[in-house]
Amino acid sequence: MRKLLLAVFATFSLVAIAQEEDIRFGAKLGVNFVALLGNIKAADARTNFHIGALAEIPISDQFVFQPELLYSAQGAKEKDGGREYKTNSDYVNIPLILKCYVAEGFNI
Repeated sequence: MRKLLLAVFATFSLVAIAQEEDIRFGAKLGVNFVALLGNIKAADARTNFHIGALAEIPISDQFVFQPELLYSAQGAKEKDGGREYKTNSDYVNIPLILKCYVAEGFNI
């Protein structure tokens, strides 16, 4: 039996960074909008949150390495024949990001 579940979520984040010498530390807080796609009937999106911490470690004047540790709550709700089913998934994500500052306050 094959099932294809694709979790699609848009993330809006608020990031706060505190500077300590060359390495900068910060916190991240945002909202997730999650929908499950695939062989599922009438699954409603679940709105939840993510929260975590990050560090900006300079490599050169233009490049920065940014590891993050995030907790993300996701899932969906489905109604079938008067019964309601909920899928709740909690994740710990560890993104490893390489940023290039192309102008003051703007990075890729």
